[in-house]
Amino acid sequence: MGKSFTTLRYHIIFATKSRRPWLREDANGRLRAFAGGVIRSLGGALLAAGGVEDHTHWLPSLPPSLSVSSAVERLKTQTSHWLRTTFPDMADFEWQNGFAAFTVSARSMASAERYIRRQAEHHKRVRFEKELLKMLRQANASADPELLREWGIDA
Repeated sequence: MGKSFTTLRYHIIFATKSRRPWLREDANGRLRAFAGGVIRSLGGALLAAGGVEDHTHWLPSLPPSLSVSSAVERLKTQTSHWLRTTFPDMADFEWQNGFAAFTVSARSMASAERYIRRQAEHHKRVRFEKELLKMLRQANASADPELLREWGIDA
Protein backbone atom coordinates (compact mmCIF):
# COMPACT_ATOMS: atom_id res chain seq x y z
CA MET A 1 0.00 0.00 0.00
CA GLY A 2 1.29 3.48 -0.81
CA LYS A 3 1.56 6.45 1.50
CA SER A 4 -1.61 7.54 3.28
CA PHE A 5 -2.76 10.76 4.85
CA THR A 6 -4.12 10.21 8.34
CA THR A 7 -4.81 12.16 11.50
CA LEU A 8 -5.74 9.61 14.14
CA ARG A 9 -6.25 11.12 17.58
CA TYR A 10 -7.80 9.34 20.53
CA HIS A 11 -8.99 10.24 24.00
CA ILE A 12 -7.91 7.22 26.05
CA ILE A 13 -8.84 6.61 29.67
CA PHE A 14 -7.69 3.88 32.01
CA ALA A 15 -7.65 3.43 35.76
CA THR A 16 -5.38 2.06 38.42
CA LYS A 17 -6.10 -1.47 39.67
CA SER A 18 -9.14 -1.35 41.99
CA ARG A 19 -9.01 2.43 41.42
CA ARG A 20 -6.45 2.77 44.19
CA PRO A 21 -5.10 6.33 44.55
CA TRP A 22 -1.57 5.48 43.43
CA LEU A 23 -0.89 8.47 41.20
CA ARG A 24 0.27 11.18 43.58
CA GLU A 25 1.03 14.61 42.16
CA ASP A 26 4.80 14.02 42.21
CA ALA A 27 4.44 10.78 40.25
CA ASN A 28 1.81 12.10 37.82
CA GLY A 29 3.97 14.76 36.15
CA ARG A 30 6.88 12.40 35.65
CA LEU A 31 4.51 9.66 34.44
CA ARG A 32 3.16 11.96 31.72
CA ALA A 33 6.66 12.78 30.51
CA PHE A 34 7.63 9.11 30.43
CA ALA A 35 4.39 8.17 28.63
CA GLY A 36 5.13 10.81 25.99
CA GLY A 37 8.38 8.97 25.26
CA VAL A 38 6.57 5.64 25.04
CA ILE A 39 4.09 7.04 22.53
CA ARG A 40 6.89 8.65 20.48
CA SER A 41 8.66 5.28 20.37
CA LEU A 42 5.47 3.87 18.80
CA GLY A 43 5.53 6.53 16.08
CA GLY A 44 2.93 8.76 17.69
CA ALA A 45 2.81 11.95 19.72
CA LEU A 46 1.26 12.71 23.11
CA LEU A 47 -0.80 15.86 22.58
CA ALA A 48 -2.21 16.15 26.11
CA ALA A 49 -2.31 14.17 29.33
CA GLY A 50 -4.12 14.53 32.61
CA GLY A 51 -5.55 12.59 35.45
CA VAL A 52 -5.98 12.22 39.13
CA GLU A 53 -4.91 9.68 41.73
CA ASP A 54 -6.93 6.76 40.36
CA HIS A 55 -7.17 7.24 36.59
CA THR A 56 -5.51 8.88 33.61
CA HIS A 57 -6.59 10.57 30.40
CA TRP A 58 -4.33 10.55 27.34
CA LEU A 59 -4.68 12.32 24.00
CA PRO A 60 -2.23 10.71 21.59
CA SER A 61 -1.95 10.89 17.85
CA LEU A 62 -1.14 7.39 16.59
CA PRO A 63 0.14 6.07 13.28
CA PRO A 64 -2.32 4.08 11.11
CA SER A 65 -0.19 0.95 11.41
CA LEU A 66 -0.80 0.76 15.18
CA SER A 67 -4.11 -0.29 16.71
CA VAL A 68 -5.41 1.58 19.72
CA SER A 69 -5.43 -1.61 21.80
CA SER A 70 -1.78 -2.32 20.92
CA ALA A 71 -0.80 1.24 21.83
CA VAL A 72 -2.65 1.02 25.16
CA GLU A 73 -1.11 -2.36 25.94
CA ARG A 74 2.41 -0.99 25.35
CA LEU A 75 1.63 2.20 27.27
CA LYS A 76 0.25 0.30 30.27
CA THR A 77 3.07 -2.27 30.27
CA GLN A 78 5.88 0.24 30.05
CA THR A 79 4.40 2.82 32.43
CA SER A 80 3.52 0.26 35.11
CA HIS A 81 7.06 -1.15 34.96
CA TRP A 82 8.50 2.37 35.12
CA LEU A 83 6.30 3.34 38.10
CA ARG A 84 7.21 0.15 40.00
CA THR A 85 10.94 0.65 39.48
CA THR A 86 11.05 4.46 39.86
CA PHE A 87 8.99 4.75 43.04
CA PRO A 88 9.87 2.13 45.69
CA ASP A 89 6.51 2.55 47.44
CA MET A 90 4.76 1.59 44.16
CA ALA A 91 6.31 -1.87 43.86
CA ASP A 92 2.80 -3.39 43.69
CA PHE A 93 1.38 -0.89 41.18
CA GLU A 94 -0.96 -2.22 38.46
CA TRP A 95 -3.32 -0.72 35.92
CA GLN A 96 -6.93 -1.91 35.81
CA ASN A 97 -7.96 -4.26 33.01
CA GLY A 98 -9.48 -2.58 29.98
CA PHE A 99 -9.66 1.01 28.80
CA ALA A 100 -11.99 3.49 27.14
CA ALA A 101 -11.02 5.14 23.85
CA PHE A 102 -12.83 7.74 21.79
CA THR A 103 -11.79 9.34 18.51
CA VAL A 104 -11.23 13.09 18.57
CA SER A 105 -12.02 15.22 15.53
CA ALA A 106 -10.02 18.27 14.49
CA ARG A 107 -12.98 20.41 15.48
CA SER A 108 -12.97 18.94 19.02
CA MET A 109 -9.21 19.08 19.64
CA ALA A 110 -9.04 22.30 21.64
CA SER A 111 -11.86 21.32 23.99
CA ALA A 112 -10.47 17.78 24.40
CA GLU A 113 -7.02 19.12 25.27
CA ARG A 114 -8.49 21.60 27.76
CA TYR A 115 -10.68 18.93 29.35
CA ILE A 116 -7.80 16.45 29.70
CA ARG A 117 -5.36 18.99 31.14
CA ARG A 118 -7.92 20.18 33.71
CA GLN A 119 -8.72 16.79 35.22
CA ALA A 120 -7.72 17.75 38.77
CA GLU A 121 -10.13 20.72 38.72
CA HIS A 122 -12.83 18.72 36.95
CA HIS A 123 -12.83 15.91 39.50
CA LYS A 124 -13.40 18.29 42.37
CA ARG A 125 -16.91 18.62 40.91
CA VAL A 126 -17.59 15.41 38.97
CA ARG A 127 -17.03 11.83 40.06
CA PHE A 128 -15.18 9.48 37.72
CA GLU A 129 -18.13 7.09 37.52
CA LYS A 130 -20.51 9.79 36.34
CA GLU A 131 -17.93 11.15 33.90
CA LEU A 132 -17.23 7.83 32.19
CA LEU A 133 -20.90 6.85 31.91
CA LYS A 134 -21.68 10.24 30.35
CA MET A 135 -18.86 9.85 27.82
CA LEU A 136 -20.02 6.35 26.89
CA ARG A 137 -23.61 7.59 26.40
CA GLN A 138 -22.47 10.56 24.29
CA ALA A 139 -20.46 8.23 22.05
CA ASN A 140 -23.31 5.69 21.81
CA ALA A 141 -20.80 3.13 23.06
CA SER A 142 -21.89 -0.09 24.65
CA ALA A 143 -20.52 -0.59 28.14
CA ASP A 144 -19.60 -4.06 29.31
CA PRO A 145 -21.32 -4.29 32.74
CA GLU A 146 -18.61 -6.65 34.02
CA LEU A 147 -15.86 -4.19 33.10
CA LEU A 148 -17.82 -1.31 34.62
CA ARG A 149 -18.17 -3.27 37.88
CA GLU A 150 -14.44 -4.00 37.81
CA TRP A 151 -13.85 -0.25 37.53
CA GLY A 152 -16.16 0.29 40.53
CA ILE A 153 -19.10 1.58 38.49
CA ASP A 154 -22.66 0.34 38.90
CA ALA A 155 -24.55 0.89 35.67
